[in-house]
Amino acid sequence: LIGRKLAMARDMAQLRQEDVALEIFGTPHKNRMSEIENGKLMPDAELLSLLCQKYGVSADWILGFTIEPELDKTASVAGILFNSLGEMMSEYTQAMAFQLSMAAAQP
Repeated sequence: LIGRKLAMARDMAQLRQEDVALEIFGTPHKNRMSEIENGKLMPDAELLSLLCQKYGVSADWILGFTIEPELDKTASVAGILFNSLGEMMSEYTQAMAFQLSMAAAQP
């Protein structure tokens, strides 16, 4: 997931692997970028932060916490709240269904 999102972000930023590798790693060889984007190599927090800044996307989007790729703190917080609300509603719905089934089972 992380590698695919980084590849998408690089494409959205209209950058080539070679260009990113040269700027980030000091070498134009795209092998390391390819390994990251194909999930063979996991970027550490510092590298992830550098890549997100370079691509103009949020780490929350790369990690799957938000649905909006923009590097925007407001959108990031909204995405986290949205995801949390969805989880909470799912738990609430399950609890309600359980209570209804228990009530229906009583004579």
